[in-house]
Amino acid sequence: MAFFKRVEVWVLLVISGGLVWFVLSSGKPGDRGERSQPSPKVAVATPGGGKPALHLRVDEIRLTRQGDHLVVSLQVSGRVRAQQATALTESTARLVTGGGAVVPWFFLAFDGPPVLPGQEGRLEPVHLRYWLPGSQSREALWLEIDGERLAVKESGSFPWQRLGENEEAIFSSSGWIL
Repeated sequence: MAFFKRVEVWVLLVISGGLVWFVLSSGKPGDRGERSQPSPKVAVATPGGGKPALHLRVDEIRLTRQGDHLVVSLQVSGRVRAQQATALTESTARLVTGGGAVVPWFFLAFDGPPVLPGQEGRLEPVHLRYWLPGSQSREALWLEIDGERLAVKESGSFPWQRLGENEEAIFSSSGWIL
């Protein structure tokens, strides 16, 4: 066959074979002594019998306008008194308006669920994103995580139309002023 007499074909076959060998020989983390990251699990009850105690705070609030909605990115840090990490899901970490409406999550396709570490005394930030309609920006906003309620925005008008498309505003408290 004249096809295999070409040098380019042999070079591509050698490179392809090398890549296949590399993928098959690399294996999973932990096969050769590497440390793998623990998979997040929902926290179990503390030895006292109740839910794990949470001590949380909202460190930073970022707003990004996208059309007639706002992407609300919250940086939350806190401590959990539990042996395992706590995975935050739509049912455990909710952004609620003053009128009681739940704001839906804003998710990116390749982001995993945010996780609060389970080691006592460890303080590590977690990023939560929500998809807030501009019409609800006048209401107060509360972040509820397993019964703990944190103020995100005070009630009152917020001129979200002043933000340009994909423009970001950063706040460190619940009093949003542009």
